[in-house]
Amino acid sequence: MLGTWWLSSEYGDDDGPAELRMPGEFNPANTDAFTLTVAGSLLNDDDSSLEEVHYSHPAIHGKTVDAKAISLLNVRRVQSRTTFSRSDDLTGPAEERWLCNLHSEGILHIEPTSILQKVALDFDVTTAWANAFRDNAHGDFSVVDSESQTFRAPEPWQRSTSIDGVTVSLMRGWTWSYDFSTSFQASQAASFELEGSISVNELRRRWIAPLQGLMSFISVRPARLGSITGYVQVDGEPDGVGVDIHLSEPKFITEYDEAPGPLDLLATRQQLEKAGLSVDELIKAWFDLYFSARLPLVYLLSADLPHIYSETRAHFACMALEAFHNQFMDTKRWPPDFHAALVDKILNGLDGVDLAAEEIEWVKQRLRDGNNKGQIRKIREVFEYAASTSNAIQYVWPGFDQLVRSQRNKSAHPQESSGNDGSVSAWATKTGLQWILRHAYLRQLGIESESISTLMDKCYVYQRDLRHLQDVYLSHGS
Repeated sequence: MLGTWWLSSEYGDDDGPAELRMPGEFNPANTDAFTLTVAGSLLNDDDSSLEEVHYSHPAIHGKTVDAKAISLLNVRRVQSRTTFSRSDDLTGPAEERWLCNLHSEGILHIEPTSILQKVALDFDVTTAWANAFRDNAHGDFSVVDSESQTFRAPEPWQRSTSIDGVTVSLMRGWTWSYDFSTSFQASQAASFELEGSISVNELRRRWIAPLQGLMSFISVRPARLGSITGYVQVDGEPDGVGVDIHLSEPKFITEYDEAPGPLDLLATRQQLEKAGLSVDELIKAWFDLYFSARLPLVYLLSADLPHIYSETRAHFACMALEAFHNQFMDTKRWPPDFHAALVDKILNGLDGVDLAAEEIEWVKQRLRDGNNKGQIRKIREVFEYAASTSNAIQYVWPGFDQLVRSQRNKSAHPQESSGNDGSVSAWATKTGLQWILRHAYLRQLGIESESISTLMDKCYVYQRDLRHLQDVYLSHGS
């Protein structure tokens, strides 16, 4: 389709500057990746995005030569030959190639304030966690009935819960693929679906971030975000029009070659259900936990980030423990009223003592601040809360609580690197704390301690880390 094309902007859909409209050809032949090629660039010369080859934009609008209005949604520039200038001094041919979604017969584009009626998204761990195993059915088929082979797939299922008027579901179904001969392959796949009135502006913060946090918590590493499809309400389209939504992620999260398998997880969906926590209960409890204790969870999940120094991971883990204690446990040694009365009683006894005014003030301040629990007490109280896991870790690494306190002090008062021994201590601190805190959060989600112990006993990654901790302790000493 030949026509004239321009980016959606503050100028409006029909009134963009003439110099920002470019001739080009839209090719809808490939339904998996509609492409638009324009002779020139749709970006301003002074736009800092001009140099970004993979530049994304909400929409490109256009009019074909037969006056048909077309909007290309969530466009992404994938190729650019920008050896040109819009001045009279052209230095070579200019061309841009864009990938996009299509909506014709009227102008439709996605803005931050747009409302989606449904969103489907997946993470690299979702299928394994939901016990949906890949490539578990294959065979041959023929158009001749007597030679045909039939595969009967289990019924798809979903588990749903409602959060602030939006239905959050875990979906599991089947995908089918065929080659050019007579073979087929069927795979189970799982993804999340959100259904309700969802603003594009709040999509990441309110909905994707908690689910990505849950999948990262389960997979003991950052969960990689896969495809996101939003459905926009359009007249004549009761199910809405599907739009691919592209959200950038830090590069280090996208560098994993393979998705985690069931053995790489803290627990699968089925194991959590046996422990007494169904999918709908888990999702609802996790959203409540995420928004009430977001900072402690962010610290914990940050400790799993790849490609950062071991000391930094240990720092995040120590901060996660302290933040967990501050969030869920009493940070005071005694009840505030009792402590205040005790301080007043002691201060009254200072009358007549030969001390300067500033010295008396110093004593008062020290006494009033003395009701906060110390680091070692906070550490041990969290350890007691996750008793079976912390006991197992302290069995393979005696004095682990003292190691954590020492590492916490190093984080608070950084000094020169202590070399390999410092890295070993940092690794051990992060490794042990991540399991103790995951145990603690499983309790917060509503699982009983005995059931958590059973989950940990069956968790391959946890048992592997215990063996590794013991080997490192024996080889490096305390």
